[in-house]
Amino acid sequence: MAQVKPVNKKKMSKASLAASIVSIVILLAFALSVVTSSPILVRAKNGASSDNFTINGAMVDYFAGSYIQSWYENEYVPSLQEAYGEYWQIYLQYGLIDGFDTSKPYDEQYYDKDAGITYADFFTEAAGLYLEKLLKYCEAAKADTSINYAELEAEVKAEAKTTIESVETYAKLYGMSTKDYIRSYFGINMNKKDLEKCIIIEQIAGKYSDIVYDRVFDSTSEDRKVEFFKDNIGSFI
Repeated sequence: MAQVKPVNKKKMSKASLAASIVSIVILLAFALSVVTSSPILVRAKNGASSDNFTINGAMVDYFAGSYIQSWYENEYVPSLQEAYGEYWQIYLQYGLIDGFDTSKPYDEQYYDKDAGITYADFFTEAAGLYLEKLLKYCEAAKADTSINYAELEAEVKAEAKTTIESVETYAKLYGMSTKDYIRSYFGINMNKKDLEKCIIIEQIAGKYSDIVYDRVFDSTSEDRKVEFFKDNIGSFI
């Protein structure tokens, strides 16, 4: 059986990266508007840290919002669309089905009612695991002597700078200061420096996860790939 390697995120051109900021802002604005208005996270004064990377309290909100947005779009909505079709939003709005309502506080909605787990509980734990994963990938990238980490870091910092320049451009278009624009869309305690750090951490983790993925895929035999496909065929349909 011929093997087709799944498509991974590739290096994004500066033009594409700049253009993508529009969708990023829109998506994160949804997630963060709920984060800042609901008690889903107990703000950690020191955020999270590893040997070489630090995430402060303001950055925690950004990463939590990023996780929520990804979960909502890539897991939650597709599952409802599959189960209830195109009218799932109407069913949810009128209480015909149980589900996650973005207009209500997270701690008043149950992810698992029988277990007493609210969406606040669910997102707090999930966002924490997401932060942990990001830091692990960043540390692994820095410690991996088989790659040129300095080159990777320089590439990521250049991309982050391009994104920040795009944010400044859109702030002007909306007649806002960069500071106010960033706080409106990326977290009420976020500043330009913190936003840039968030982008760098996400990009290092993302690019290194792609490197690891490629290594595993390329070193796996064709027979093992076929066996995995057969064992997990439901995931590919």
